[in-house]
Amino acid sequence: MTDTVAPSTAAVRSADLDEPIAVVGVGLRFPGGCDSLDDFDAFLRDGRSGIVPLPVGRWDVAAFTPAAPGEKGKIHTTGGGFLERIDHFDAGFFNISPKEAQYIDPQQRMLLETAWQALENANIDPTPLRRGNGGVYVGASSIDYALEISEIPYAELDGHLASGITMFPLSGRLSYFLGWRGPSLSVDTACSSSLTALHLAASGLRRGECDIALCAGVNALHHPRIPVIFSHGQMLAPDGQCKTFDESADGYVRAEGCGVLVLKRLSSAIADGDTVLAVVRGTAVGQDGDSAGLTVPNGAAQEQTIRTALAAARLRPADIQYVEAHGTGTPLGDPIEMGAINDVFAESRTHQSPVLVGSVKTNLGHMEPASGIVGLIKVVLQMRSATIYPHLNLRTPSGRIPWDSYPVRVPTECQPWSAPVRRAVVNSFGFAGTIAVAVLEQAPARPAAPTATGPSAARHVFTISAKNHAGLTALAQRYQRLLAEQPEVDLARLCYTTNVGRTHFGQRLAGVVADRAQLDTLLAGLDAQPDARPKTPIRKVAFMFTGQGAQYAGMGAALYRRFPVFRNWVDQCDELFAGHLGRSVRALLLDEASDPEAIDQTWLTQPALFTLELALARLWLSWGIRPSVLIGHSIGEVVAAAVAGLITLPDAVTLVAVRGRLMQSVSRPGGMAAVHAEIEEVEPLLAAQPELALAAHNSPTQCVVSGAVGPLEEVIRRLSERGVRVDRL
Repeated sequence: MTDTVAPSTAAVRSADLDEPIAVVGVGLRFPGGCDSLDDFDAFLRDGRSGIVPLPVGRWDVAAFTPAAPGEKGKIHTTGGGFLERIDHFDAGFFNISPKEAQYIDPQQRMLLETAWQALENANIDPTPLRRGNGGVYVGASSIDYALEISEIPYAELDGHLASGITMFPLSGRLSYFLGWRGPSLSVDTACSSSLTALHLAASGLRRGECDIALCAGVNALHHPRIPVIFSHGQMLAPDGQCKTFDESADGYVRAEGCGVLVLKRLSSAIADGDTVLAVVRGTAVGQDGDSAGLTVPNGAAQEQTIRTALAAARLRPADIQYVEAHGTGTPLGDPIEMGAINDVFAESRTHQSPVLVGSVKTNLGHMEPASGIVGLIKVVLQMRSATIYPHLNLRTPSGRIPWDSYPVRVPTECQPWSAPVRRAVVNSFGFAGTIAVAVLEQAPARPAAPTATGPSAARHVFTISAKNHAGLTALAQRYQRLLAEQPEVDLARLCYTTNVGRTHFGQRLAGVVADRAQLDTLLAGLDAQPDARPKTPIRKVAFMFTGQGAQYAGMGAALYRRFPVFRNWVDQCDELFAGHLGRSVRALLLDEASDPEAIDQTWLTQPALFTLELALARLWLSWGIRPSVLIGHSIGEVVAAAVAGLITLPDAVTLVAVRGRLMQSVSRPGGMAAVHAEIEEVEPLLAAQPELALAAHNSPTQCVVSGAVGPLEEVIRRLSERGVRVDRL
């Protein structure tokens, strides 16, 4: 994959406004110990629940436990979807001082860490994207931290709170850390916030406002005031269980966590070689309008928004097999939502072929502004595994829903998702009526990756890094756990990802490994104690491209056979040069030309060198080796300009071909030679040969002599007799 961000175009073609959006990476931190896609997948597949009692230290549970039913000022529920150690944060990694960190909303902390995880999941090193056209869209609405700060005496308030308690720094701090200059929005539409953010992110990508986007939802629960209010309004399930679509549904269950998506236009993701997890075909945002009350759902508005999203995706209701419902588990909201689903899909479904409906809230609780992202990630995992995961807590289907007349079914056990193309709708509804809907489709088939061949194909460079030794040790231990849990992991792909898809920090561990045992030994050999030796500073990398004289028949042949990236660039150059040269540059490189001396003819030498050096540079770039400086000599200058993007490949090929022909036309009958001696030793010989001249003085001990062939040969002979090295050019 590549991780460059192309400049946005000012004008957007109309076709771009319909382009699907690819999900290329996911980061998450959910209740139930779900800190990765694999964790969450196993959690859902096993039908587990993340509902736990309130963690110690959040607030005084005893002070808010009601002595009698309905007692005011108390919290009438026994649990929720809580995370462990929400207060822990690696502030130093994000260049945040300890003083500032203590005044930062836990939502900002979670978002920073989960966004970094999402980029790593996407195998994207964000370093080259600094000052690039990246967008950040965050759905959030929790005010718990602001409520906590309101209890601090005025005299103790700190200036850092200005960027610690408000909503806008959620997106702004992430954009600041990454150095991204695209749109940066914090969106609050209550429980539909994260899918509304997705709608805006998809629009931004399609319109060229950004070329990569992070879309997130985050929620944190650490102040008792809101649950006290909701308890008084009888909104929360007393038993702490979300019983969506069940007769016993009696309120929703609060939850916290963070989910982050890495998004690109589908065409860009495919061109960059990204792993596409799923595709967002269409989105829509609507509003309940004049419903029975501000917080009362409107079934007709829900139906309309689903249909609008399907139209944006250019799909029909019959194309959808699954709906991830908002499904809060309330006796009012569940029947209204199921009625809207029926109104959309009744025409295309029967009881024998129903649309399947589920809600992840039965596993985790309601993550409020982040709930839409959570449901979407669940659908991504179901599409990836071709399995519908069980909906929990459905024992007696609600009598308020006419199941006999609705062509819907709620699976309570795992079942295969059998469809030519898996497609789903994700619903999300806001507290004050904002509706957001996304239409998802399974990822397109990915072409099989070419396998490396050759004598060294089984040896790979494994590299990990961190900002300090403790972080490096912890990372090594994580890789050890990964290898223990996934013994079948592809070593070549793992090593490739550690080099190309990760940022490289000052503390590093690297080694050449041929098998799992060598990798285990490398990781186990990292001392848990910091290295006392002086640290070697990280040096900048330069690519230097040589000029004419370095060519030889067969150069690059082994690289062409083994590496698809090198082969692709050679083939591109060969096709472009064919119209100028009338013969194959590729044949020259592979030593397949009928004339073995052709490689030394200037009009062919320069195209061959350009092709080799460009393909080699692109190969190094594909491995994550990125130069700070590009240097070229003679024909190498053109290669450096092409790699830097200062000239297009077709223009560079034209320049090289014309340049080579012109130089060939003036190179006979003269000759040139590189002399490895001081200029004082060469000048007396040139003075006796008026048909010769000093063509270049490259260094104190190297110069180039040119002129008539006869006199040149005489000078070469005399220098050689003195033991001076001379190379004919």
